[in-house]
Amino acid sequence: MTEKFVLGMRILLLGYEHALRSLREKSDDPAGLGEFADDFRRMAARGAASTVLALAENLPRIVDSSSLAAEDAE
Repeated sequence: MTEKFVLGMRILLLGYEHALRSLREKSDDPAGLGEFADDFRRMAARGAASTVLALAENLPRIVDSSSLAAEDAE
């Protein structure tokens, strides 16, 4: 479970980081975004943690049950 959580957080936060860097590159005032970058990262990690934890716990059960239902339908 811990490994799934860590992997999920890494993947999700890499996406957030990519979005932040893209905004920084497109912005006319990169210093304005830089001032709030750490706050953004902290809020993104806090929000992502609950989502990733729920997915890490429940997604394997959902996938397993859907694959069993598909096998029963055949």
